[in-house]
Amino acid sequence: MLLLLSRRFNSVMSRININSSLWILSILTSALWDPSHSVKLSSCDVREGQSSNRLHLDCSNRNLKEIPRDLHNTGVVSADLSRNIFKILQRFSFRGLTSIRKLNISMCSIEKISNSTFLDLHLLEELDMKNNPIIGSGLPKGLFTPLPKLRRLFVSASDTSTSDKISWKELSNLTEIIFTPGSTDSFRYLAALPNLEKAYFTYCRIGSVLTPVIMQAFRNSSITELAFISCDIKRIENGTFGGLSSLEVLNFAGNSQLKVDNVIDALSTSSDVTVKTLILDLVGSESSLFIAGLHERPSCRSAWKHLKKVSLRGINIVAVNSRIQNCLPNLEAIAFGFNTIAKCGDSFLQCTAFLIRPLFHLRYIDMAYFMLSDTPGLKSLSGYGKSSNWVKLNEDYFPSFEEYTSEICNPYSSQSHFSISVKGSCHWIPFPPCLTYIKADHWFRILFSEVQHRSCVQFANNTLKYINVSSRFSAEKEPLGFNRTVIGFSNLRIIDVSGFGLLFIDFDTIRNMPSLESLNLARNVLGHKQLPNFPRHVKLQELNMATNSIREFPADIFVNLVALRRLDISNNLLKSIRFKFPPFLDNLDLSGNSFASFESSSRLMMNALPSLVLHLDHNSFQCDCPETSFIEWYQKTGTNIINRQNITCQQGIRKYHIIKINTSQLEIKCGLTVNVVVISAVVPSVIVLMATLGVIIYRYRWIIRWRYYKLRYIRQRRNENMLLRDFNGELHYSSYVIYPYDDDRTTRWVTNILIPKVERTLQKPQMFIKGRDDFGGETFIDEIVRGIMLSQTAIWIICPEFFQDKYCETSAKFAFHQLGARNNLLVILENRFERYSVPKHFANMMHPNVDLTRVRYTDNEEGLSLFWAKLDNFLPAWSCINTN
Repeated sequence: MLLLLSRRFNSVMSRININSSLWILSILTSALWDPSHSVKLSSCDVREGQSSNRLHLDCSNRNLKEIPRDLHNTGVVSADLSRNIFKILQRFSFRGLTSIRKLNISMCSIEKISNSTFLDLHLLEELDMKNNPIIGSGLPKGLFTPLPKLRRLFVSASDTSTSDKISWKELSNLTEIIFTPGSTDSFRYLAALPNLEKAYFTYCRIGSVLTPVIMQAFRNSSITELAFISCDIKRIENGTFGGLSSLEVLNFAGNSQLKVDNVIDALSTSSDVTVKTLILDLVGSESSLFIAGLHERPSCRSAWKHLKKVSLRGINIVAVNSRIQNCLPNLEAIAFGFNTIAKCGDSFLQCTAFLIRPLFHLRYIDMAYFMLSDTPGLKSLSGYGKSSNWVKLNEDYFPSFEEYTSEICNPYSSQSHFSISVKGSCHWIPFPPCLTYIKADHWFRILFSEVQHRSCVQFANNTLKYINVSSRFSAEKEPLGFNRTVIGFSNLRIIDVSGFGLLFIDFDTIRNMPSLESLNLARNVLGHKQLPNFPRHVKLQELNMATNSIREFPADIFVNLVALRRLDISNNLLKSIRFKFPPFLDNLDLSGNSFASFESSSRLMMNALPSLVLHLDHNSFQCDCPETSFIEWYQKTGTNIINRQNITCQQGIRKYHIIKINTSQLEIKCGLTVNVVVISAVVPSVIVLMATLGVIIYRYRWIIRWRYYKLRYIRQRRNENMLLRDFNGELHYSSYVIYPYDDDRTTRWVTNILIPKVERTLQKPQMFIKGRDDFGGETFIDEIVRGIMLSQTAIWIICPEFFQDKYCETSAKFAFHQLGARNNLLVILENRFERYSVPKHFANMMHPNVDLTRVRYTDNEEGLSLFWAKLDNFLPAWSCINTN
């Protein structure tokens, strides 16, 4: 008995020794573990900085209810936790982030915060906690005490007051702040901060008049930037900014009732003020700036002569002439946008020449979306620019200004020209001699329309490096064929024409831009025509052709781009890769296309580029038997595939992660034969059932197909978080036009007769035209479903080719079931209707007893007048369509 007890005791002790050894070993291992080399954050995206141990985390908009626990001890230098729902921040919420310099917790619904929340953040330099309910109830004392290096603090809110809720003594090292003052007492506290240089006041509660008494606290201070954003300021008294000798940037954006003349007079009567940047973005205001005679006013010479940057978005500019140079002799950057310009020359281009050409020192211009009230040929831009997001820093108004204006330029070294002229076959366009950056989306559209009769456009400027004509509004996505050669941009490095509505482009223009490094052609309709090969170019490194409805690229389209490194052809309709890769390509984006797999030739090209980074998300990869070789390549290739672990393929109705598929089992499954006994027992029952279902489905096949594709499309968009406002009952188009677009004769009639007559002459809302209004990156059926769902009526263009076209058949039957007979109009072209018989599957819908509207197009004058009258009555008016 004693021997047995002794053996048991020795066994237990040996186990204890083993467990204790393992425990000690685990402690030593954890002590030696370096978090900077092995970081796994389930809730955040991790991006490495220039040093491998410096990480930047993006945890924004993840619906997080608490700070991620695996965020700690990762050695991060910046973390974005905005747009979450933390509610409460406890003590030591950010414990372990001892290296962090920048933290963003704005818009997180924070209601309560502990004064020990920011302990351990000794190196924090920037804290953004805007738009949180905690701001309204006050911040606890001692909250900012653990942050001795804090330089930038953002605590603004749109509907709460923070002025007296902050312990200012804790912020002695602060250099920049955005907050909402509840009273003028806040200015006194701010002025006492010895290092404060930039102050942005948002949604102020300081009254409608800005007076010298209010600004007295800042006199003789080191303030260099001052902003009163959306503060409902209506008037500024003279001399208000006197004594602010260090002030260089003044921002009054969002004060819609403020007058420009009032700001100018206030600056001219303020001694020792040398403001160099003035921001007066007053969209929605009635304020006007009269250029004519401005140079004769004393305020022009005193208040404007030091200005180098001016933003005048939303201001009505009147009586423009070339004497603006006398008021702004040193201006280097100007921003227009959403302006109305009156009394400005005889044409759009002449107005532009008056407005910007005399500014010899101009290096940077943003004139996106401004309109001329009395200049013909310019469409109205009413409704644009109704943004209320005015909380921007100075660099947000003039992005990349220093990058594109760093080189020295002598504006007087070349001749000055103030007028538009024609030289040979080229239309010559004047620009300021030192201009290097221009953003002018609508300006370029009007330019091309005014010079459309010229085969060449020459810009009198050889210093431009960046052109941005990208359009953000659907109203600007009308197809535009740009087939004129552009010259005069020999130093241009970056050009952005995304969303410009280009149907085609003259690639010879690229040959005339030898310094071009980046070209953005995204969100156009270049897939409408066959794409030519790019000409030889030795500097183009980045090319974006995403979202262009491109189905196939020519084999040698990119061969001549010998320096191309980044190619984005995402969100197109590609099913295979038949083009050759550029030799130095290292980043290829194929996401959002229709690839089922890659052929062996495509895989070989990818393997031949060892540094290639590949984007393959949102494709329709298949994992059936024919794709076995593709799956094996995907699992074994050394190509860097972004998000490799999460990309899926589909087999039937199920989806699988490609990286996890067992290819051996897939091959065995593909080689198995079906059991004959099971088949013999099941087949008869299946045949009877399928025959019955077949009869039912055939009878109601088009109704079933329509409802299925409609629900499938909505479900796909909801799953992808891409469901916008397309299916909330709002209609965007007056009619969905159905015609055989492969038939050139019918296409010319639609393009040259129907569209101009309806959308311009009859002033009807825009119609949905295939090839023009396609969304891009969608399947054939999804394009039809989307177009019909957004249209109030449908028009069938009946011709002999109509009944042989699959697109016409599908679209017509879907429109018939969705919109009803009364909202479908049959347009019979050229009296050819009697020469052929209607197929049986159309006969029921086109029977005389069906309440379809019918109208015949004829060359007879009386009949033609009746035709357009019927079409005018059939189409809805603007009041029935949502134009947003």
